[in-house]
Amino acid sequence: MIENPAYLVEVTPEERALGQLNQANANRAYSAMNLQGFAILRGCFSPAHVADMHREYQAQYGAMTEADMRVLAGKASPVLEVDKGRFEIVLKLVGAFDIRAYASDLLLRFLIPLMGSDLRLSSVTAVTSYPGAVQQRMHRDAGHLFPEFQMGPTLPTYAVNVTVPLIDVDATMGPTGVWPGSHRLAEGKKPPEEGLLTVPFLKGDAILIDYRTLHAGLPNLSQNVRPILYMVYARSWFVDDTNHRLRSPLNMPLETFRALPDNLKPLLMRAYSQIVRAKGLS
Repeated sequence: MIENPAYLVEVTPEERALGQLNQANANRAYSAMNLQGFAILRGCFSPAHVADMHREYQAQYGAMTEADMRVLAGKASPVLEVDKGRFEIVLKLVGAFDIRAYASDLLLRFLIPLMGSDLRLSSVTAVTSYPGAVQQRMHRDAGHLFPEFQMGPTLPTYAVNVTVPLIDVDATMGPTGVWPGSHRLAEGKKPPEEGLLTVPFLKGDAILIDYRTLHAGLPNLSQNVRPILYMVYARSWFVDDTNHRLRSPLNMPLETFRALPDNLKPLLMRAYSQIVRAKGLS
């Protein structure tokens, strides 16, 4: 039997039903986040839920061609073209994009020890690449804290990007590649290009990437459109002014927010405050 690499944690159906990793799997994932700057929770979401999320994505944007997306991106809309053929979409949080996704018990119970019990949902988007989409540049989602003191690489995690592929993503479709351990590199220092690690993604995976980890979306060499859900969680004091300074970080009808259980409303307060700030700054 070939042992899984250290960053890959197989979530069992029992753990998914319980909404919590067993201690051995949790420790394995925490170690990967600390040493590698990322971890894959394979099977974090049930196949049925992922299928429902994909159907909801298709209902919202599945009919859009690349040209249609580019037209939307040129207007005041939820769509932003981040690279040629690659679009970030602020999804409407309806249907299967509900508390089972952004407030998953399993995810929150894993993330709270990393970032505190008052962590916040920072944004919910999808990143969709079309056939021919180019490879992204090596980048962090945001830089190190306190760069003038050169202490950022030694600090604990302040934000995590959780990516959930809505379909199986093989190497030809452009999964996200990461440079393991790059969250511990000083600002301005880069790992060798050949250190890029690429792993095919399976629908239902949750790929957790420390906000400081260098990564890049790979080119889409297939003939398939590749949608991936992106959910960012952060410490309560962190506001993402790098990626959402003038853009709303999520799209949730007010009546949906009001209907949330009271214990979940604080989770979304960060994003709602950014919506207000974005409107004020635009």
